[in-house]
Formats: sequence, C-alpha cells, structure tokens
Amino acid sequence: MTAIKVLDHGYVDFVRIDGDDEFLAQTARTSTQSSGDPQKDANLVTRLVRDRHTSPIEFGGVVMEIAMPIFVARQWMRHRTGAFNEFSMRYTEAMDVFYVPEPERCQAQSTFNKQGSAESLDIMVAQEIRHRIYNQSIGAYSEYKKLLDLGLTRELARAVLPVNYYTKVRWKIDLHNLMHFLLLREDSHAQYEIRVYAEAIHRMLKAHFPIAVTAFENHIQNRVVLSRDAATFLAERMLDNYELEEILSGNPSLLSELKEFGRRN
Repeated sequence: MTAIKVLDHGYVDFVRIDGDDEFLAQTARTSTQSSGDPQKDANLVTRLVRDRHTSPIEFGGVVMEIAMPIFVARQWMRHRTGAFNEFSMRYTEAMDVFYVPEPERCQAQSTFNKQGSAESLDIMVAQEIRHRIYNQSIGAYSEYKKLLDLGLTRELARAVLPVNYYTKVRWKIDLHNLMHFLLLREDSHAQYEIRVYAEAIHRMLKAHFPIAVTAFENHIQNRVVLSRDAATFLAERMLDNYELEEILSGNPSLLSELKEFGRRN
C-alpha cells in the first residue's frame, strides 16, 4: 500500500501486514475445529470484535513506518503494547525537517482543559507564530551543525534540537491493541497532531481488515455506554420479541443484538 502523507512532512506506511479477516476467523475456529464459509467467517469476526474475544484478533497485526515530530513520538510511546524502534540521532545526523502548524491549527490554550486547545487565533497572530516557529527551528539546526563542526558528539549535539523536529520509527503491533490505540487517538479530545496519524492508519487498516475494522467502528469506537440503571430502564420498556421480529425482519444481526441486550438486563 502507498504511504499516506500526514502533516507537512510526515507519513505512515505499512511495511508488513500479518493476516486478514479470514485468518482471524480460522484462528478462532482452532478451539472448535470447525470450518466456515465466507459469510459465517464474517459473522464470526464481527462477534469476536464486538464481544472482546481478543485472543484471535491478536493474531492479526501490522508493522508500519512512521515519520512524525518528536513530540508526537513521545505521546505514541505511551502505548507500550507494541514493539518500537526509532531512528537514532546518536548514529546518524538529525534530519533537517521540522513541523510548522498551519494557521488554523494555531489555537489558543483552552481555559477549562489544561492539555487542550480552544479557538483559532487571529490570522495575523497565527502567521507571526508560524514565522517564529520556523525561524527558531532553522536557528536550532544551525547551532546543531556548528556543534558537530566543533567536534561535539552527535549524542550531545542533538540536545539543542526542539521537539518539532521529525523522527522516524518502526512500530509492530497486533490488531487488538492497534484498535485500542485508534479508540484513544481518534477521539476528538486527542491532540490534533497524533489524531491525524491515527486517522491515516485507520484508513489503511480497513483496506486489509474490512470486516474487523467495520465491527470495531460499529461496536467499539461508536458505541454508547449506559449505566446499569439506564440499561435496565430501556430493557424493561423494549418491545416484545414478536414486535421486534416484525420491525427488524430485514436486519437479523440487529435483531439478535437487541434480544441479547434484553436478556442481559
């Protein structure tokens, strides 16, 4: 698959894909020694994701290469469920590539969320901010090169580079934990700069695991969480099974799900 460009100089590229939807179903059937047809496999994968039967889902996975600003990589590394290997500025000179946010991304600090952004700043203010970030980044790299020319080791010279400079990593992760990453990092409260990477990964992943990713979207990412009291209230007022079957005759999957919801509550 062709890499997807992200931000001004970043990208996401899948280096290797392990498995597909059929493989997930085959793995799940190991415990029962049963065989399925494509429709049964699709239903099985959907149910595995929906009901959090995670073991078979963990047999799918990807290895990806990502170019991103250092401050994004720092957030990324908090997801400790994958194998992470980063371009080293000890062995190789730093790349002269840095991130400058677009004018609309130059936002004010939120007054109610300590780690969030608020409304966009005036366009003239935004342009000044971009100008300052650009000049500071150019100056930092110039100092970095001067330190190298003076004979300083790369591992110390890199200390003058700001966190908007780009780094490159390879990340290996299984499908279950990647879905959890997407759940957190595609959320509207996630920082924009990591959210756009998650959105790119989501698009690429769906091309290889369409059934599993659709199930993730329907049953995990866009789920509605209810308290026990709210769920009980709805279950007690749910239409009886006969009326459900009449209304949902064309949607057996939803019918089955609603019946199960009623039985559980």
